[in-house]
Parts: sequence; structure tokens; C-alpha cells
Amino acid sequence: MAAAGDRKYDIVCVGATGYTGRLTAEYITRYLPTDIKWAVAGRNHQKLLDLVRHLKSFEVDRPNPAVEVINFEDDASLAELAGKSRLSIAVAGPYAQCGSGVFKACAENGTHYVDCNGETPWLRDMIAKYDSTAKQTGSIMLPSSGIASTPAALLTHLLVHYTLTAHSLPTSSVLLSVRALRGQPSGGTVATILDLMSRYGVVELTAASATFALAPRKPSKRRTGAAPGALNAAGFARVRGLWGAGEGGPADEEAVLIKAKGEDHDKAVVERAWGIYAEAAESQAPGGTGQFASYGENFAFAMRAHVPSVGSALVQFWGYVAFILALLLPPVRWAVGKYWFAPGEGLDEKGREGNLVEYVAMAHADRTGEMEDAGKEKTTRGRMRFNGDVYWLTGLFLAEAAMIVLRERDTDAHRIGGGVLTPAFLGERFAERLKKAGVEIEVEDVE
Repeated sequence: MAAAGDRKYDIVCVGATGYTGRLTAEYITRYLPTDIKWAVAGRNHQKLLDLVRHLKSFEVDRPNPAVEVINFEDDASLAELAGKSRLSIAVAGPYAQCGSGVFKACAENGTHYVDCNGETPWLRDMIAKYDSTAKQTGSIMLPSSGIASTPAALLTHLLVHYTLTAHSLPTSSVLLSVRALRGQPSGGTVATILDLMSRYGVVELTAASATFALAPRKPSKRRTGAAPGALNAAGFARVRGLWGAGEGGPADEEAVLIKAKGEDHDKAVVERAWGIYAEAAESQAPGGTGQFASYGENFAFAMRAHVPSVGSALVQFWGYVAFILALLLPPVRWAVGKYWFAPGEGLDEKGREGNLVEYVAMAHADRTGEMEDAGKEKTTRGRMRFNGDVYWLTGLFLAEAAMIVLRERDTDAHRIGGGVLTPAFLGERFAERLKKAGVEIEVEDVE
């Protein structure tokens, strides 16, 4: 295994000819430093050559990426590719079909890794198999660093960190809401949903979505109080204190929320970060300076989505439930797969114009056991907003996360040194890079 500094490539984009892969390769070409040594990898040599020709059209003064043809079922070839690169950006999905070999190869070869998976049962399996290996080899592995689950993981981390530094208090709850997610699912996203429904049974899907399913441990204390944004029997909640119910709305305006479509996965990723931080904080020497701080033993997370009204909440929530139940039927999965975008396809550049991604969040400090001012809540809110398409944003997330892993040292990911982590462990340095790339991020106290 070559030392990291002696490897041929800094980055290999694996699955670069898919829809998200092409956008990630475009972002690397246009915005990452020109001294990055990189390659595009996939199964089809001709498609890779066509991609390289497309990337030349941006007329950026940088060397073309190398081309690597791989077989996702050949562990030896995947290990060879991992040994050539310091970091792999894995964008070939569904991950349960073609991601396991890449994940394994990176963990075993000390190759850093980022991906954009939203497949909780698969990620649970990868953690069980390769987390300890990655710790031994020093591979920093950051799955779910795309739209699933960077906004949830990073905003939560920023809110928790702010609450701790500004108020010297842990956090009791974070409520995150999707306020805008304009766009359409790509063919690859739909293929992943269909694969999940057909590959895993109800028992496996339920187990993967259980509370703290991906965390290395569960809370030792009995948590008190209702979960943030708890839904009523009709499937919606009314909440004040988020950043408005509509665009530019005041914070005290009531928002109507329903369960967000990506909640189960994002929640599992946030709870994994909670568990890793809790273990890291406990392992520190008593009386030491303490590099790591726990989110708090009473921590709870929920993810919702803004809707215009109660009527819309009822239609969207129960419509979504009916759709998921329908996907359990093979004929329905066949019809969806046939008439939506094919894998590797999605909206073109014109179709992506005018899209918007916006998340808002609210965190409550944990004042359990405090005597003074115990009745006064400490509340912090945050927002992440991007004027653009969700798939372009995923490519941006992946590429910028890769740059932090390769060229930064002052992050919790580097301090931990290896293992299956989350985007939260890139922390404030990640937020700074995203802001420079055009992502608006705000955190402030609620008066």
C-alpha cells in the first residue's frame, strides 16, 4: 500500500459518468485548485472519454483528468484503484448494488472517502464491517456528504457548537425543516428508492430507521420531554421560532410542518455524530483541555418540511404514505422505473434554472439541573440556503468536503484520525468553504 503522499491521484471520482457524477466532475473542473491530480472512473471507457471531452469545453487552464476503467464486482481492481488515490468521491449508485466494493477498498487501503448515499440499511452494514478497519488504516470516511445528509449534519453541529460556546450548555433538541427543495429527482435517485424497496424487507428497513440505529451507542439517560416538532395524529405540527413560514417570513410566524422525506436517513446520520462525539468526550483525560464536546445526553433530533397550510399538510403527508406503501408492489416499482428518468439522467442545465434549496433549524439548550434562570429558554436558529439545483449542490458538497480532508488539518475528522464519520466532523471549516462557494449559512440567537 503506497503512502498517501506517494499516490498517483489526489482524487478519483468513481461513477463520474452518472448524473450526479458528471455534475461533481464539472464542479471539480471549474472550481477546485488546478494543481489537483485527479481521475474519473467508471465501467464504460467510451462514456469516460466523452466526459473528459465535455469537461474540456469549460476551457479551464488545468490538466485533463485521467481515465480509469473499473469493474465494481472485482475487489482486486477496486483495491488497485484505491491504492492509487488519496481520496475517492464515490457517486455510483445504488450503493447497495455497486458501492460496497469501493467502500471496502478505501477502508482497507487507507484511502479517504466521501459519498452522497441515502441508503440507511447499506450504510449500517458498511459501518459494521469497515469502521474498525478504517480506524486502523487512518481512512477518513464521510458517507452521506451530499444533500443527504450535509445540511442536517452540518447545521446541527453548528447549532450545538454555538449553544455550547455562547451559553456553556449542551443541546436538548434540534428541529430541522426543509423550507424549499425545488427540482426533480434524477433517474439514479428513483432507481435507488426502487432498489431499497425491493432489496430490503420491512424488518430491515424498520431496524435501519430505528432511533440511534447508526450510533456507536445509545443515550445512557432517560430523555425527557416531547420530541422537537412532534407530529399530531393527522401527521403535521405547528411550530413558531423557525425562520418564517414563507419566504422572508418573520421568525414568530407559525409554520406548518410534516415529516420530511429524507428524515429517517438524515436523523440516523445526525445521531451517529452524537454517538461518536459522546464517546470521544468520555475518552478524554479528566481535567484535560477537551478537544471534543458531547452534544448532550438529552439530545434529540427531528426533521420536517414546510408546507403552505394544514390542508396541504394532510394531502402531502398521507399522499406520501400511500406512495411508499404502493412501492411495496412490484408492478408499481416497474411502472415508476419505466416512465421516469433513466439512471444517469435528470434535468438539463435549463431545467435546473431557478431551483432553490433551503433548510432552517432551531436548537434548544439543555438546562436540566440548572437552578438560576431555569425557566428561561436558550434558543438558537440556523439557516442554509443555496440558489441553485440540489444535484449541483451535492457535487459542490462532495468536492469541497474532499478538499478539506486533503488539505486541512484543523477539523475533528483529522483529530479523530479515521473511521466512518459524518459531515459534522468537518465542522466550521466546512461551513467556511461552503460560504465561499455561494452557500448562505447563518446561526444566531433567538431573542
